[in-house]
Amino acid sequence: MIWLLSTTHSKLSACIVLFAQIGLLSGCGAANSSPKLHTTISADGEMVATLLNAGTNQQILRIRNLKKDEDWRRVEAPPLTRTIRFAGQGHELLLTYTRPQAGVAVLARLNLDQPNSNLEKIFELSNLAFPVEVSPGQVMVRTRSEPASDSKSKRFYLSGYHWILVGSGQQVQQVGPNPILPYPAPNIVGSGFFWTEEQIDGKKDAHPQVLAYPLPGGVAPDIPRERFEKNTWAVECDQKAIRCLRSYVTNRNQRPEGDFIYDVDVLFGSARCKLSGMAGFSDDISVTPDGNAAVMSLAPGYDKPRHVVVMRFTPKQCEAVSVQHIHFEKE
Repeated sequence: MIWLLSTTHSKLSACIVLFAQIGLLSGCGAANSSPKLHTTISADGEMVATLLNAGTNQQILRIRNLKKDEDWRRVEAPPLTRTIRFAGQGHELLLTYTRPQAGVAVLARLNLDQPNSNLEKIFELSNLAFPVEVSPGQVMVRTRSEPASDSKSKRFYLSGYHWILVGSGQQVQQVGPNPILPYPAPNIVGSGFFWTEEQIDGKKDAHPQVLAYPLPGGVAPDIPRERFEKNTWAVECDQKAIRCLRSYVTNRNQRPEGDFIYDVDVLFGSARCKLSGMAGFSDDISVTPDGNAAVMSLAPGYDKPRHVVVMRFTPKQCEAVSVQHIHFEKE
């Protein structure tokens, strides 16, 4: 997924779209006033975690055990926690947070089944964000080196981003291209990964580009771009890319200029089916590795409070068997 400024956005919504989606909220005003909500679901589909006010000292990390039908529970997180993502097994949560005094960011792991367990530090480097576990003990995470200033380049401020694979013993390998635009976590498929390039910014291609790369010793996934329509904004898939949730723009051709409205549908092999009640604005969509469950944030507009939507699927059909809208208690 690539998020770029669109000429059809208002100035404010363009700022929100670019910076909120990649976690650079400070460029658009006070981060602690943003309603942006990170969401992630555990691999077994039993637990959801959300992060509000990411990257501030007022972040709120909440979890909900869906199997036990519990209410939301607040969990203590380090100050300046930026991104969260469940690991590939159990209820271990990967998170990144900043230590500004030390000039580093930390990649860590927290076992949510053990409320009193300590935070396990995995790795630290500058500008870590969007961790995703590609195999047990191996975490892919985005970082950024300081870009060289280039006044002639319109995109110098986006350069310097790249992805690394952190293994046991803190072995580090760079993966994918360098530099790369500041994508969030990719889709891990087999022994490779991919993003789709959004098709909003006046591009004339019939389908979005699929940017696919191998993991070390692996192969890049073969994802036909014809699977995705031109109005695609973002795609989140299971680890076989059989089921994908596609976020797309519904009012692309409407005027006057204003905020885009988004919706979500399901791509299941060659089939496509709708999800009702999903129109609005979402920050994150997360799909379990087996494709049997997914979670997303949802609001009527980008500046409105979010709630959480949990979707459940069966392995043999496109349509969701349940869609659950879960709200937060007032605090």
